[in-house]
Amino acid sequence: SKKRRRARLFAIAGFGLATLALIGGVLAWLNYRKAETARQSANVSALAAKAWEVYRDDHTLAFRLAEAALQLDSTNTYARQTLRGIANTATTTFYQTVFRGHNFEIEALAFSPDGKLIASGSFDKSVAIWQPDGRVVARLNAAESTSGSSGHSATVRAVAFSPDGQSVWSAGKDGWVKRIDLNANVTGGFAAHPAAVWDMALSPDGRWLVTASNDSTAAVWKTDGTRLHTLRGHNNAVWAVDISPDGQKIASGSVDGTARIWSAGGQLLRLIDLNGIKVNAIAFSPDSRYVLLGCGDNTAKLYSLDGRLQAIYSGHTAEITQVAFSPDGKQVLTASNDHSAKLWQRSGEELLRLVGHTERVGALAISPDGEWVATGSFDFTAKLWNLPFNLKNKAARHDGPVDMVAVSPDGSSVLSGSVDNTVKRWSIKGELLNDLHNHLKEVAQVGFSPTGNQFFSTSPDGTVRIWDTSGVLRRSLKGFPANVYAADYSPLADGALLAASGPDLFLLDSAGVLLRRWETHSGGIARVQFSPDGKSLLSAGRNGLIEFWSREGILIDSINVGLPLYWATYAPDGKYIATSAFERPVREWSLSDTTSRQYVGHLDVSYFIGYSPDGRYLVSCSWDKTARLWDRSSGTAIQVFPHPDGVNSAAFTLDGRLLVTACRDKFVRVWDVASGKLLRVFGDDLDVDRFLNSSHIASLESIPFSFERYGIAADMALSIYGKKPELLRSMGQRYLELANNYLHDLKIGQEYTDKAEFYIKRAAEMDPQGSSRAQDSLLAEVYLCRANLYLSHGKYREMLAAAEDGLQHRPLPMLNVYRTFGLLLTDRFDQARRLALELCKDSTTAVPPYYDSYRMALGDEQYYYQHELGIRHPDWERFEKVLEAQK
Repeated sequence: SKKRRRARLFAIAGFGLATLALIGGVLAWLNYRKAETARQSANVSALAAKAWEVYRDDHTLAFRLAEAALQLDSTNTYARQTLRGIANTATTTFYQTVFRGHNFEIEALAFSPDGKLIASGSFDKSVAIWQPDGRVVARLNAAESTSGSSGHSATVRAVAFSPDGQSVWSAGKDGWVKRIDLNANVTGGFAAHPAAVWDMALSPDGRWLVTASNDSTAAVWKTDGTRLHTLRGHNNAVWAVDISPDGQKIASGSVDGTARIWSAGGQLLRLIDLNGIKVNAIAFSPDSRYVLLGCGDNTAKLYSLDGRLQAIYSGHTAEITQVAFSPDGKQVLTASNDHSAKLWQRSGEELLRLVGHTERVGALAISPDGEWVATGSFDFTAKLWNLPFNLKNKAARHDGPVDMVAVSPDGSSVLSGSVDNTVKRWSIKGELLNDLHNHLKEVAQVGFSPTGNQFFSTSPDGTVRIWDTSGVLRRSLKGFPANVYAADYSPLADGALLAASGPDLFLLDSAGVLLRRWETHSGGIARVQFSPDGKSLLSAGRNGLIEFWSREGILIDSINVGLPLYWATYAPDGKYIATSAFERPVREWSLSDTTSRQYVGHLDVSYFIGYSPDGRYLVSCSWDKTARLWDRSSGTAIQVFPHPDGVNSAAFTLDGRLLVTACRDKFVRVWDVASGKLLRVFGDDLDVDRFLNSSHIASLESIPFSFERYGIAADMALSIYGKKPELLRSMGQRYLELANNYLHDLKIGQEYTDKAEFYIKRAAEMDPQGSSRAQDSLLAEVYLCRANLYLSHGKYREMLAAAEDGLQHRPLPMLNVYRTFGLLLTDRFDQARRLALELCKDSTTAVPPYYDSYRMALGDEQYYYQHELGIRHPDWERFEKVLEAQK
């Protein structure tokens, strides 16, 4: 019937509409998921980008933020690349432990003799003793005024352990020297100077010490406080002192621009005049023969005790604040106002730059075994660094563009020379075999001897160095008139070496004795090479000339390329040479008729050209970020090896199957010649698990930092910590620490207390089964901090509200103090009195802290009433009644 047909039509239409609605809903959901995925991916990429920003201040935090980004989205390519990039950057350094507990900058650090404890002194006037894992063992707190049994009443500037490790000596700007046991009980001390004590050193036998003072003197003392000698001569504050390890000498450094060496008996032995450059720090070498000065001109200087300058350590961008030697004396350490510390070879080469503090580094100590360094900063933290871990990581990669590579005759190892002044020898599989630090400037060229048991390196430092494959420096050939950029071993068994310096060629025998010298190119020499038969040689000049010489120095022939030359090389048969010059094509020249052929394809200048061992191919390297393999028979490129930056050189293995390239991106690469496939990158750990799981890299939750400092939004912070309430609590605690440090700034203090409250409450919401008592205590601490902040800025009503909010979580005694203050300062005397009486009933102490606060709150007004009006403050009588009630 018509009615049934209509019903069917409606049913069909309804079904269709429902289907369309369902499809629409699915599509909307899919679009939402797509948008949400895109948003999440963008957030993760943004966090990874922030990690690189953070890297400027803190490599460890940057690495952990990149790790957090990857954990949020394991498919995010940029996050993975960032993580790898940070881990595989040669300059990256990691700290293992963060010491948090001082309320102001850390001014002094010292290791115990067994290396199991660390002492710190701070601007907060306290001395703390720590375990290496960051836990506080004991603390000597500040005192209002210094006495024989109290803590310091001013900044603690120096700390030192006794030789038996059972006590810690400290010196402060209050003029006092103190001795405490490992429980922080004061067991001795004396008033040393009427002015501030800037530094202190304890003798190796622990029987005497020396202090440096603002009164322009240093003084020698018995540990019982008996003054033995006063060291006079400086005409300004003495900021640094040290005692030689043999106990025979004392060194002092002053703002007056001098350092002085004294006998232990107080006699001046040597004056080192730095021409007005102030001396901030000083340290004796372990053999007592040298003294290291940290100076106000951003350098450290090493002097022998007879006053001769031995080395200068340049590289910091602000004043040096502390210096130290490694226990073996082979390395030195510096700390600086540029927020970093550095490890140097004693010769002056920088080994590590420790990056992790956000303010100046003012304290430095190295462990007795030389494996650990502690740094203390104005960012209120100290950090512990493992030197072997960081040195190994740096050694595994170059810290500058790689200029030259060479492959051993048996194909088992590879040499690389870099702008970072180092030579590295690798196995062909990428294992680091030797890391050689001896050149004072970049390494220009490297090459193996025909037997492969030795190799050379040249440098603009004017030397050619000969090494054996165990990494021992056999000879350092000096006396060249200019930079040495080029050298080559003779292919004959005579072991002769050819080198070029300036316009001259030098032929030396296997012992490094000069056989012959003659002048060649006026514009300098870019490349020298023996012919394959060893009977003649070529030199390629920057003036565009290739000259061919007998071994006796007689000119045989020449080719004028017409452009400055970068490289030239013989073909294996000796009948051709290939050249790279200041042009894009590379050329090959016939030595029979000097005709040339071009190989065209590079988009930028080629800096290197070489032949395959069988002579069938040429390889060229260009700053167009490629190396190209050319078939000599056809003149065409049959392989292109792409790189992320310019390619400087290449070398074949003897069988011609592998090609090794040197790149400006600081890495060495190995390629399969036939397929063009990249096989490995030396120093680039594709698997970063060894970093992620390393105990030598601090975890994210242990690192105190502010998301706001780096512009990381709160929702991203929640994304990072969102599934870990303990991390949210840790973040809340960090903001609480920051708030306590910014009580002088109302706006910042409010911001930090708000964030502390937010993260702690969020953690409680996520973990309702967690320790509510602990969370309530944390929140009470937040409100206590807020009350203190408001009191500091005269906002008494807000202070009262904060105290009352805090008391809802935990009845902390100090919250009652602030509540009492608030009631008094807002003229609610009756309520204050009732509160005091109520608390009095519950108090188990004779004079609870809120009574003292009550009295202090009235003190100023009582003084005004008594001395200006001649009457007592009306509330003072109420206060006395409270005290009477307590009695």
